[in-house]
Amino acid sequence: MYLNAIPSTYARILACTVLAAAAGGATAQQCPSSVPLFADEFNGTAVDTSKWEFQNGDGCSYGICGWGNSELQSYQTANASVANGILTITAKKQRVGSKAYTSARMRTLNKAASGQWTHGRFEARMKTPKGSGMWPAFWMLPANTNVAWPASGEIDVMESTGQKHMFSLGTIHYGSSNANHQFLSSSILKQPDSWADAFHTYSVVWTPYKISWYVDDLLYATKTPADMANQADWTFESYKYYLILNLAVGGNLGGTVDATALPQTLQVDYVRVYGNSQPSLSGPHIAEPNTAATYTVVDEAGTGSSYAWTSPTGQTSNGKSLNVNWGTA
Repeated sequence: MYLNAIPSTYARILACTVLAAAAGGATAQQCPSSVPLFADEFNGTAVDTSKWEFQNGDGCSYGICGWGNSELQSYQTANASVANGILTITAKKQRVGSKAYTSARMRTLNKAASGQWTHGRFEARMKTPKGSGMWPAFWMLPANTNVAWPASGEIDVMESTGQKHMFSLGTIHYGSSNANHQFLSSSILKQPDSWADAFHTYSVVWTPYKISWYVDDLLYATKTPADMANQADWTFESYKYYLILNLAVGGNLGGTVDATALPQTLQVDYVRVYGNSQPSLSGPHIAEPNTAATYTVVDEAGTGSSYAWTSPTGQTSNGKSLNVNWGTA
């Protein structure tokens, strides 16, 4: 079933929302209203090294053996390939040195195509793996700062695990020292299928004092300094952050590895960075049958928008929100 919202601010912006009642879930998908500051559509035949740097090995050469998370893989350039408009990162049962598995990790730090930004919208369209022990992530760390982690912060746009692939996680890490590491995390559930069954767009909108998370442009979580026990720990005002894509094997979050399920892949259709937020929707992702739900356009740029909504249940609206009376179909 489809619910369409069309706000306009001088130029018309189409927000295409796919919603399903009862056994299904509500998601949204919008058409970008501005040119991205950075984009990799993966239309070539290899990873574009003007945009991405590989981080190889077991982390020890970076001073963080196990990549700081007790991960079980050695990252290798050969485990990332590009074909048919898709980046594929493959986790394999393959011994390199003391590690029994291989995968790939890429970052945008210090690249000529401008690999670090302060604030904006950061998104990737991806298909995540299902195998137990898989830990895909699309995340951000501060660039070229002398402030050590976690005081410098970390923004996780999307993490999931193969054994709990029906959940997508969004997290920030912070704290005055490693011994005082803290984090705030939220998740969004998909049922009866899972996020790993298809491609989905995972995004954050980051402003100086607010970070919001989306799946398929449907808002599901927001964090501000007020959510912290000590608001002075908020560290996301002005650092430049770079992007990281990786598929870890095992580790603190990845858990026990099912080696019989390997190889597993993280597939990425595109990565984009916008200087400003993009129009999205807020509202319940999963709606119970025979209930009412309200969906609202959020993150639109500018003022003076007009709206036109339609829904499969017949409700319409010319305002910023639409009330949907879900049935049983």
